[in-house]
Amino acid sequence: MEDLPKRLTVYFEEALGASLEMHPWRRSLPHFLRHAYDYGVAEVLGAKLLFVFDDADEERAPSVIRKHISQMRANEEGIDGVVYVPRRVSAYNRSRMVKQGLPFVVPGNQMYLPTIGIDFREHFRRSRPEPARLSPSAQVLLIHMLLHRTDSRITPKQAGITLGYSPMTMTRAFDELEAAKLAISQSHGRTRPLGLIAPPGETWQLALSYLRSPIKRRSVIQRNSALDAAPIAGLSALAEYTMMAHPRRPTRALSQEAWQKVRVSLDTTSIPQQDPDAITIEVWSYSPSVISHRECVDHLSLFLSLRDSEDERVTAALDELLEQVAW
Repeated sequence: MEDLPKRLTVYFEEALGASLEMHPWRRSLPHFLRHAYDYGVAEVLGAKLLFVFDDADEERAPSVIRKHISQMRANEEGIDGVVYVPRRVSAYNRSRMVKQGLPFVVPGNQMYLPTIGIDFREHFRRSRPEPARLSPSAQVLLIHMLLHRTDSRITPKQAGITLGYSPMTMTRAFDELEAAKLAISQSHGRTRPLGLIAPPGETWQLALSYLRSPIKRRSVIQRNSALDAAPIAGLSALAEYTMMAHPRRPTRALSQEAWQKVRVSLDTTSIPQQDPDAITIEVWSYSPSVISHRECVDHLSLFLSLRDSEDERVTAALDELLEQVAW
């Protein structure tokens, strides 16, 4: 096992000037917890903390970690808090752990200990400007390039034809992706092919803080056959892609332009969500149909539309969803 306790001790000394004296922690735990992690107890700024060291090759979902820690807390007499210490963690999972208030330390990288008032995430955030969000056209271009590797190098004209934008709009989208250091272009005469700055999976992680939910607004209205051609979205699409149960009320997505065209033939009066004939319509900032040519919206846009959910079933299904992407 990589010596995570030693790395943690060095990190605390460098970051806080605090010396850690780690002691073994032995309690009666379920068999899988005894073998999944290593444990140590140390005092930090007057607080006695249980450190849970995870040297697994694959990342665990924050929802799973939280369940494991809740089982440890039943055996933590005399302990002021439990701190998760992984070997590495993706930017996405790091953000989710902070959002869920889950204390963790990535040695040499990041420290989040809200129980004793330490958040080096905020320190690092203040030291550089918060990245701007991508425009809808830049976001849809990036998602297209991530999912369609045959277009790993694409010109503004090609992108405009594929995604339904003018070459000028795509030129601005190219500029945004380059400014965000997510892509790079090279001029060849009058053409300007754009390529990702890193492999798709890595670029996706780099891009997460720049990306937004595609949903502009939601409406619950009466079902109508005019909506049958719209891609399945929301929890309905998540259920199609994963083992999650289907919701009682279906969801479909349209672009703003498509919604304006179809709504003239619909009764758009809001109805109770419990109505058996209700359907949820999501109006997106870009067309869901230009990226996905299947019955459901694409995996990445779907993830972005649901990533703020606090439902553990949804977050677990989103983990499953991303595992399906062929980076």
